[in-house]
Amino acid sequence: MRYLIGVLCVLGLAAPALGVAKDEAAARATLDAWLKAQNEGDFAAYSALYAQKFNGVKRAGARTSRFQRDGWLADRGKMFKGRFTVAAANVKVLPQPNGAVVSFEQTWASKRFKDVGPKQLVLVKEGDALRIAREEMLASTIVGGEHGGPPPSERLSLAMVLDHPYVVLATEAGEDAVEGPVHDLGNHTTRRAVRAGGPGSAWIGRAVELYAGGRKACVGKVADVHVVSRVTPHFGAVQTWQEDGLTPQQQAEAAWEMAGDGRLLVARVDAKADDCKGARWARAADAPAPTTLQAMATVPGWLATAAVAQTRALPGYAAIQKGWKAEARDAKGERWELHGGATPQVQAFAADGKPTVVLVTMRAGYGCGDFFGSFWAAYTVEGKTLTRISDPDNPTEFDFVSDDAFVAVVDADGDGRWEVVRKEGLHRQDAKGVLREVLRLPYPYYDCPC
Repeated sequence: MRYLIGVLCVLGLAAPALGVAKDEAAARATLDAWLKAQNEGDFAAYSALYAQKFNGVKRAGARTSRFQRDGWLADRGKMFKGRFTVAAANVKVLPQPNGAVVSFEQTWASKRFKDVGPKQLVLVKEGDALRIAREEMLASTIVGGEHGGPPPSERLSLAMVLDHPYVVLATEAGEDAVEGPVHDLGNHTTRRAVRAGGPGSAWIGRAVELYAGGRKACVGKVADVHVVSRVTPHFGAVQTWQEDGLTPQQQAEAAWEMAGDGRLLVARVDAKADDCKGARWARAADAPAPTTLQAMATVPGWLATAAVAQTRALPGYAAIQKGWKAEARDAKGERWELHGGATPQVQAFAADGKPTVVLVTMRAGYGCGDFFGSFWAAYTVEGKTLTRISDPDNPTEFDFVSDDAFVAVVDADGDGRWEVVRKEGLHRQDAKGVLREVLRLPYPYYDCPC
């Protein structure tokens, strides 16, 4: 999954003399204490685990809230008045200067609610103990409904254009899969070659087509397979690298190590990068042809008005509006998605010139102790009738840190259900026709957005 904002504001600013805390056992012990305090309803023990300088992000379905320490504990205190359970799976510990990042899949459940998603705790040293300096639920999936996986990779894979065009084969890649030096691709993005016969090797020599929206951008053959590593370091870490005199190659190697889970198994295509500009998804050239919709340059006024109106009537939108009225100091009765001059974005995708799928994206605010809200909805269009195909409560939040956006609508596997491609992820209609996120590219973000 994408790591939306795994900010290391405290860790990145730590003085180099403090060193790096590599005691994984201590980090895991802190996690165990955090779980124990919640499962036993011990709010005092829970509160004691949080650093004095703390910020946190809470997600529950489509609702996102940001807090500093006092606000976080006040909000969490309400939760402790009822019974609930918290579990952590797939725990990973990444050492950092003066602390560690603990990533895991959290399952939170009460009598009436259950959600699952990736969570990240940023731990720092306070005295002799590790304390939580940042906590973020990176994505929240409310349990319930049928969720399918992505289509076969030969039918639809995400793509990116860096120094070369690449087709994303998998969102996980182990250190044992690569060999050779780290190559710097710029912007703290690096790659290493996959060893001969390693994962993805069966794609070598296969012809592929890369698409920009609904348009075929370029074609080529898979030349070789790599692991691409992406990360946004804290500016303090970059400053330390420079002050310590690290060469560009050494900084690239440090970025590779820092990325952790932000690694992608990719197939490098032998086409020119300029010829593939804008490509965001790909398919094997010998796979059955997909049905692709074309983005409309201008959305009909009636359609934009109707789509926004229907989105404002959804319960997920209403939940954010309720929070906006309660939290925003300058609301003055306006709608949350207009805060700060923001406006809804409406995209329409057409077949034979007729709108077929319409997408509404709303985002306003910046968080950082102030209001932040985001929501989206999707509809099929027949004549003047719009039929919703997104979850009315929890459509899954975008990865806005990496400028995520919808880029294509396609039926890749001919099953009559739409796949909606984002720059950093993929949604697919489930058995009930509701779009569900089935893929998100990991991209650790360790800088301070505030």
